[in-house]
Amino acid sequence: MNKRSWLLDWLPPRLVDFLRKMPRRYGWSGDYPTWGKAMADCSGYQLHGILEKVRDAGLEVMAGRAAFERDSVIFSEVEYSWSLLTQLMLVSAHGQGRLHILDFGGALGSTYFQNRKYFRGLREIRWCVVEQPHFVQCGLEHFQNDELRFYYDVEECIKEGRPSAVLLSSVLQYLPNPDCVLGSLLERQFDFIIIDRTSFSNDGREHIAVQHVDPRIYRASYPCHFFSRQKFLDKFATDYELLAELPALDRCNYSGYFSGFAFRRRSSASATFLDADFEAKLARQQAACGVRP
Repeated sequence: MNKRSWLLDWLPPRLVDFLRKMPRRYGWSGDYPTWGKAMADCSGYQLHGILEKVRDAGLEVMAGRAAFERDSVIFSEVEYSWSLLTQLMLVSAHGQGRLHILDFGGALGSTYFQNRKYFRGLREIRWCVVEQPHFVQCGLEHFQNDELRFYYDVEECIKEGRPSAVLLSSVLQYLPNPDCVLGSLLERQFDFIIIDRTSFSNDGREHIAVQHVDPRIYRASYPCHFFSRQKFLDKFATDYELLAELPALDRCNYSGYFSGFAFRRRSSASATFLDADFEAKLARQQAACGVRP
């Protein structure tokens, strides 16, 4: 939790509401009653300039001139999320060396390129990105290969082979109706669901804010949910076991924080796959990566 979030927890509620609604140059602000009202104050996420920046950064990574790209920003060294990578390796172990991921909202395959160094020893990689049409078209033209594939919707992806895990990284909070999307994915009973880089409120209630992107990245603003942690976890309680809570790399200036979760379907064959010794080794590895079981 950053200093501003800590301070907001100690201020009177009316003053906190006032501070939330104050406009800022960039970051999160506001506490909107509906998604539509927040959207009216935003430029949106479909600006073509955003896609161009993400594409150009991704091409730099593919050409070996940059090590890693995230949200169109390029890095000279890969900034790994070890907690996420731990869960991906668990999924591959469940698949006996095969990793088949549905990366919902995965842009142009940023997470795939981020971790591909650790995928080289696996028997098979199938990384399937489901995205907005203009991102899919760009992915098909410039980034698709034997391992990385792009699809317009989940149905199209599943027809070519059922993924063993779904990855939702920094995507649910930007959807107008995340409950509908998450509910549809839960109904499909994937063996694993991995949530990463997702925003939650400090007060346990749900909020809708507007995020103004730092113009050094690109000029855009869009609505953003801050979820209730408990309500979010309750959606998985019936059919899924919580394996770990994943720390996120993101920070925010709102009264909230970013986190993630790894879930395993209770009736999945994976329930009998992991013996006690493997579970103990996994727990030690997660602890070393800062993952809370």
